[in-house]
Amino acid sequence: MKVEQHSIDYIPDSERHGKARDLFNIWFSGNMQLTPVITGAVAISLGLNVFWALIAVILGNLIGGLFMATHSAQCLKLGIPQMIQSRAQFGVIGAIMPLILVMVMYIGSVYYSGLLGAQAIHSAIPAIPVWLAMIVLNGVTLIVTTYGYDLIHKIEKYFAIVFAIVFILITVEAIRLPLPAHSWSVSSFKVGHF
Repeated sequence: MKVEQHSIDYIPDSERHGKARDLFNIWFSGNMQLTPVITGAVAISLGLNVFWALIAVILGNLIGGLFMATHSAQCLKLGIPQMIQSRAQFGVIGAIMPLILVMVMYIGSVYYSGLLGAQAIHSAIPAIPVWLAMIVLNGVTLIVTTYGYDLIHKIEKYFAIVFAIVFILITVEAIRLPLPAHSWSVSSFKVGHF
């Protein structure tokens, strides 16, 4: 284990390793956690039924995933991170706006994920205050990202397995819950909500 040396720098050929399929655990475990699940549930709170919310989430992930996966897989060949790579499409100056938007999005995502995780810990163990759980969770995140690429890949490989098991169990339990009659109705499609 060593501190990440490259961050947004070019990665020399001699230090590049891995294959595009190695990204599966990163993307899978990154999306099999509390924040994306709650974000996906927003579709129902906005007025979609379960059927159309699932279709919207699946379709959105397929469309977004197609572009993100293609862009991400290029990083292995080019040796530069995605946001730096976007300079080819937007130019050095043109890439500033997407970079700023992504930074704001990531700061919000880290805060939101940390808060949800801390609230979950506090719910499970009330003796741990939310603020302390949030500090611990964000501290772990800082340590993992400081040590970088290889540690993230090792950890995410195990998280992918754990999260898959947990979400299979959650899905089974959710299916057992009583749902309103119109939850699976195909005819209750709402374009604006979708």
